[in-house]
Amino acid sequence: MFRRRALRRRLVAAGAPAVPDEQLRGLARALDAGGGDCVPSAEPAPLRLAAARACRWPDLKDATELRRMPLCKDPHCCNPYHWSRLCEPETPPPPYSRYAMDEIKKPKGHHAGISVKVVAPEVTPPNETPSYKPLLS
Repeated sequence: MFRRRALRRRLVAAGAPAVPDEQLRGLARALDAGGGDCVPSAEPAPLRLAAARACRWPDLKDATELRRMPLCKDPHCCNPYHWSRLCEPETPPPPYSRYAMDEIKKPKGHHAGISVKVVAPEVTPPNETPSYKPLLS
């Protein structure tokens, strides 16, 4: 069970503004329940970040790393169990190389060895029939 005084100390240490007693009581009840009801706040962003740091993710850097879960209906909720943290990859993706395609062997199929030359038809006057040149040479 979260005691309000201890919770208030943890929130202040995490950088929260002053929290009214009624809101602190609601937050303590929600934390005891492991989720519980929404805990709306007048200033949601700083309290949300501090509650998430104090109760779930101490290494959280910014509120932009948080996303509201679908079960939460209040956009001003500061219950840390109604928010999820965005995952960052542990390692960066490998660098891309424009020469990587050169390493792939080209398949030898029915197109190998055939050269195709595309030639546009000649422009002819309207009363003459057009003549076409062969496409394969």
